[in-house]
Amino acid sequence: MSNRESLGSTGIGEGIAIPHAPIRGIAAPFILFVRLKKPIDFESIDHIPVDIVSFLLTPTEGNASHLNVLAAIARKLRSPKTLRSIRAASEPEEVYLALLDEGHAAATE
Repeated sequence: MSNRESLGSTGIGEGIAIPHAPIRGIAAPFILFVRLKKPIDFESIDHIPVDIVSFLLTPTEGNASHLNVLAAIARKLRSPKTLRSIRAASEPEEVYLALLDEGHAAATE
């Protein structure tokens, strides 16, 4: 278990986890978004297995920007509409559009 994980799970509930870490040598935040075919136990606060993971890596400098990016991701992934679109997506582009909010209009037309 990493030092970060010993502070508490990054599973925020509703099947979502946002593990994050500062990394030396990167210039800007990097996010890898993964939708799992088979949910995994992530010791989430609501005990729901995780099927959506957003890995966030940030520069070691600028801790405030790290928190801003983390908060923005969490807000986006807490939207029931966004989660429905992501889970219903059959192509990576649909997930990308759902995260940008552009996919909602197409999904409801």
